[in-house]
This record gives sequence, C-alpha cells and structure tokens, in this order.
Amino acid sequence: MSSDDTSAFAFQAVVANARAVRTFLNLKFMDPPSSMKVHYSLTDRIKILK
Repeated sequence: MSSDDTSAFAFQAVVANARAVRTFLNLKFMDPPSSMKVHYSLTDRIKILK
C-alpha cells in the first residue's frame, strides 16, 4: 500500500465515521435501541473494510 492509498483510506474512514456518528445522533433521539443497532452495524462494516 502506498502512502497515497493509506491517506485515501484514512479519509474514507473519517468520512464514514462522521456519517455514522451523525446517523447515530439523529436516531438516538427517536429510538435508542435501533440507533444502537445501526451504530454497531456501521462500525462492523468499517472494521470489515479494514
């Protein structure tokens, strides 16, 4: 992996994390149990990509 690939992946991970956090916060106020499921499934997906 070149340093360009690494920084591109890091950027994608940051963007995905920001989306996950925003989704998590949006859902948290509506329905805590389902928001936790969404949060964990997004986190698992990011781990799988690594």
